Amino acid sequence: MPDTNSSSQLLIRGTILNPLSDTRLDVFPDGVLLLEREKTGGFRIRAIDHAKSFPLKQARDIPEIDLTGNLILPGFFDIHFHWVQDEVCSAPKENLLDWLTNHVFPREAKFADADYTRKQAAIFAKKLMRAGTFGGAIFCSLHACSVDSALESFTGDFVAGNPLMDMNSPPFLTHETKCALADLEALAERHGSLFAVTPRFALTTSPGLMRAAGKLARDKGLFTQTHLSESPREIASVVAMYSGIPGFEGMKTYTDVYDRVGMLTEKSVTAHAIHMSDDEYRLLAKRGTAVAHCPTSNAPIEERGLGSGLFDFRRAESDGVQWGFGSDIGAGPFLSMFDVMRSFVRQNRRKGIREATFTKALHRATRVGAEILGVGEDSGNLSAGKWANFIVCPAKFRVNDNEGMSGEEILDRLTSCLDTDRTRCESLISRAFYRGEEMSLE
Repeated sequence: MPDTNSSSQLLIRGTILNPLSDTRLDVFPDGVLLLEREKTGGFRIRAIDHAKSFPLKQARDIPEIDLTGNLILPGFFDIHFHWVQDEVCSAPKENLLDWLTNHVFPREAKFADADYTRKQAAIFAKKLMRAGTFGGAIFCSLHACSVDSALESFTGDFVAGNPLMDMNSPPFLTHETKCALADLEALAERHGSLFAVTPRFALTTSPGLMRAAGKLARDKGLFTQTHLSESPREIASVVAMYSGIPGFEGMKTYTDVYDRVGMLTEKSVTAHAIHMSDDEYRLLAKRGTAVAHCPTSNAPIEERGLGSGLFDFRRAESDGVQWGFGSDIGAGPFLSMFDVMRSFVRQNRRKGIREATFTKALHRATRVGAEILGVGEDSGNLSAGKWANFIVCPAKFRVNDNEGMSGEEILDRLTSCLDTDRTRCESLISRAFYRGEEMSLE
């Protein structure tokens, strides 16, 4: 491997897939990425092309990493996951609210210990890299140290927040409202725009705390993230509770709760949004709020999901709602976005929805996720000018076999092993490069 520390340029060669839209995925069967070092460090992509079109005289003078026979794809963006829930992925998922009470909350309580949290964050950082995830929106635990450890340990474009829980929560995971606000102020001061204001959901976060947190987010230009309309039982509980609270008179929907406390903005991500009315989708679109679709988490119970239902992406798009993908680890069984994409395609195909393609899935798991998090100009795909953030997948077919194969066919074939061996999600990636530097996967 060439010495990237001394090179001003670098050439990457292999089969390149570059997502450009929901319907366009450029394929370079024998492609090259020309990387150029920034003065401040790291490599950006200067050009992407077919090897036969690249000037050979210029190429002779540039160190090359030859990945011929491998697939090169942009790194993933996972815009909704709970890093502290990694160890409950395989826990029985009776239903959303019981699963939280019986499995999630006891697990998250362990992160009150700062030393334990730092060690777990270092372990999870490796898992993220092995999964090819270079950015996303993170739910931590109630404890400030879980935010600190995540943002200090994870490599990529992440925002992270501690779930706000000052009511209807177990005593060991309940903040006094004043303490929660103090933590918000301190974390925002420490981490700036990397900190995300994070009401867990309307059942555990008081209206007063959400209003104050929403104002803080708007004043400081921070992202907000929460859960929305994941299950009918959750929705019924929220509507029943809030309809009796002053200031929510006439409130009819879950989405209206968040709107009234100022939690829906152009820098907001709401996870799930499955059981929604047209008015609710239109409200999200009006506010510029994005949805994190989590197909593996919401999948049928026999597929290791919570059985919450399938997000109607066509309806959301028709109302102008932007959406990306989340693994929702640990309700989601695997951190890999390959598994998320495969589940999205398979679940929708069973319903006869032809627009759910791998091309669309890859675009949403990369470029769109980056755009939702405000880093689309610098990351999200392999276009010229962006950081050289990419993953390498050892293909089971030679480059020459890809001649004539569409990107759709290549992705379908690449992920076909997940039908019989879903534990192999992370093994699909053999190497990962962040800003042109190879990252350790060990």
